[in-house]
Amino acid sequence: MLDAVLKALGQMFSRPFRAVLLKSAGLAIAFLVVMVIVLFRLLEWLSGAGVKWLEVTIGPAAHGPLAVLGWIVAVHRCGASDARRDRPGGKLLRRRNRRTG
Repeated sequence: MLDAVLKALGQMFSRPFRAVLLKSAGLAIAFLVVMVIVLFRLLEWLSGAGVKWLEVTIGPAAHGPLAVLGWIVAVHRCGASDARRDRPGGKLLRRRNRRTG
């Protein structure tokens, strides 16, 4: 078994394996970039549709307050997620907060 491990480690830096590894890493990065762009556009569209629905429901006089509310929510969400991510144990706190509230 150790012989197989040594052979595998020896082949790890071979030219064909490096090509496959780099192609896989490139495709994974490209996929992640595409997914981020698609999710950003989807969330942007959904938030715009929600504001339009609220404007129609409440009335056109609510455009200004709804725009301000949208900015506050966007800034608050970005700030909260960054603060949780920067703290040690941020994921754990976020999961615990979901369960309790």
